[in-house]
Amino acid sequence: MRNALVGVVLALLVGACGPASSPATGAVVVSAAPSPDRLLASLAAEQARWAGRHPATFAFTLNHMDPGGVGPDWRYRITSLDGASQAAWLDGATLSGADLAQLTIEGLFERAHQALDAGGDLQVGYDPTLGYPTQIAYAKPSVSDGDWTETVTSFVAGPDTAQAAHERKVLRSARLNWKRWEPTAYEYVWRRFDAPAGPASGTAWRFVWANGRSSTSADPSSDGALPATAATVEATFDAADAALDVGAWVDLSVDPVSGLPLLLAVDPTTTTGRDPYWIRLMFTDTQRVVATQALQDALERWAAAGLQHFSYTWRYRGELDPLTYGVKWDGDRSALTRSPGTPVPEARSYATPRIDDTFQLIQQVLAQGGHVTASYDPALGYPTRVEVDPAGDAGARGTITISGFDIR
Repeated sequence: MRNALVGVVLALLVGACGPASSPATGAVVVSAAPSPDRLLASLAAEQARWAGRHPATFAFTLNHMDPGGVGPDWRYRITSLDGASQAAWLDGATLSGADLAQLTIEGLFERAHQALDAGGDLQVGYDPTLGYPTQIAYAKPSVSDGDWTETVTSFVAGPDTAQAAHERKVLRSARLNWKRWEPTAYEYVWRRFDAPAGPASGTAWRFVWANGRSSTSADPSSDGALPATAATVEATFDAADAALDVGAWVDLSVDPVSGLPLLLAVDPTTTTGRDPYWIRLMFTDTQRVVATQALQDALERWAAAGLQHFSYTWRYRGELDPLTYGVKWDGDRSALTRSPGTPVPEARSYATPRIDDTFQLIQQVLAQGGHVTASYDPALGYPTRVEVDPAGDAGARGTITISGFDIR
């Protein structure tokens, strides 16, 4: 059905498909109900519009949501320079391989075609000027986990003076966040490569930070064109600043918590005539990796101990009200006693007097990008001291101690 219509549709104007316009965004919206042919016609027409009008340099954020909560949600920032694309993870699940390669406008059109062929309820919205899909909403009533929605937001094309002002704000915020949330141990591969040459080319350095000291070594694939001093996080921020200073188009993707520059796209062609390029940091938070492994080992020791009758004192001291609880466990029941001035745990979101809840708190703080320094009992695994610096809504900044642990 698709092939039979393509030759006819390419000659049609978008208005001939009879789409409706969304008053909120101005996006053209077409639904497969009641006529799949009408949606197929609009897909071909808008794809032709995009092919004829899309800019050489652009960026957008792609959001994928599973309304039913069965499949993963994710968010990526995609930049396109001279027909090549790179994606930077921003939130949710991580993609790889063929799935990551499909995070393009062309990939969106292909997924819309596949959803239409699969049947079900499909609605596609298009940008009225460039024709790219702004939203694809798919639902298949016969499949419990078949619903999904993908939306394109924050689309910018170069050259754009308003984009420069926005990137200045992103850069300032990222510098502050990195200063606040820089891990005590981390490593990354820093690579700068020209868009025409591809991500396997260019200069690459391996950077390691641990125990207050750094070390840098050349990646085997590096061309050595740039010095190691260019491969620091601060130097990457400076590179974005310098590009903006000379009027180049810049799109900077940063970690939403730490401010780490994940992907810097620069198109200086309108100002210097040089090739557009990317700088990418493939980052590993060694501090979090070590903390997560220590937590897992402690959980396994605690589960293996299988204690049924024990008691201890749980304390929180930090930026919020101090809390002190005495905890007794008998089988599957726990009893709490509170020191004067300490409310019931339900009255304070950062109160986790039960050991399982403290373990869960540590997991949540790490998952949200916060910092945890924890000590665990070497035999039983329960947390003895936990310093918490949350980046999200888990816990409160301060120190948790579990003392006087007694097995009865």
